[in-house]
Amino acid sequence: MADGDLIMDGDLIIEGVLVAGSGAVEVTTAAGKVKSGALDSAGDQEIATLTVGTRLKLGASGKSRVWFLSTQAGKQWTPDTDAACGGPTARKITNCDFLTLDFDASTDEVAYCNILLPPWYDGGQLLVELFWTALSGSGNVVWVVYMKCLAHDAVITAASLAGASVTATLTAANDVQRTEFSITPNGAAGNTWLQVLVRRDADAAGDTLAVDALMIGMNVSQVQ
Repeated sequence: MADGDLIMDGDLIIEGVLVAGSGAVEVTTAAGKVKSGALDSAGDQEIATLTVGTRLKLGASGKSRVWFLSTQAGKQWTPDTDAACGGPTARKITNCDFLTLDFDASTDEVAYCNILLPPWYDGGQLLVELFWTALSGSGNVVWVVYMKCLAHDAVITAASLAGASVTATLTAANDVQRTEFSITPNGAAGNTWLQVLVRRDADAAGDTLAVDALMIGMNVSQVQ
C-alpha cells in the first residue's frame, strides 16, 4: 500500500523477491522493527521466507491491488426494469461459449449489479474494467458506469450515483474489448452496499457502432 500499512491478523509468508526500491527492507512486528541488510544495486532483496507478526510496511512506491468484484453477464447482472438491455444471451462462436448482455445501437439501455464492499475498503477511487465485444461492425461505443455506496440506515433512494463515461473503439468484431474507468462512488466507504449501473449512451454523437454492444463482464478493484 502506498505510504501505508498492510495489516495482518496472522502471518504473511512471501517466497521469492521483495522489491523495496532502495535502502533496507524494514518489517514492523509486535516485538519491534526488524531490518534486513542493504539492497543490491537492482533494488532487490531476496528472502526465502518472511514471516510478519503484525504489519508489513511498504515504501511510497509499493503498491497492491485489492479485488472487490469480478462478474460475468448473466450471473450477477440484471437488465434494468425501466431501460432494460437485452439478454442474458447464450453465445456460441468458434471455440467459445459465453453469456452477454446486449446493449442496443440506438436506444440507451442499462444493467445493474449490487455487491457488499468489505470493511477494509478505504473509500478511495476504484478501477473498473468492462469487458465487451460486438459480433460485427466497426466504430465507437460510449459506456457510462455509475456507482453509489449505502451504509447502515441509509435511505436507498436518497443518494445520487457518481458517473464516469468512456468512449471505446471496437478494434475488431468478435475481439474481446477491455475498457477502463476510474471512479469514486458517491458515499464511498467500507462495509457498505455498492450499487453499480452500466449504460450504453447509444444516442450520444460519439457512439457510432451501429450494432449491439455485448457486455461480457466487469472487474472492480482498487490499486493501493
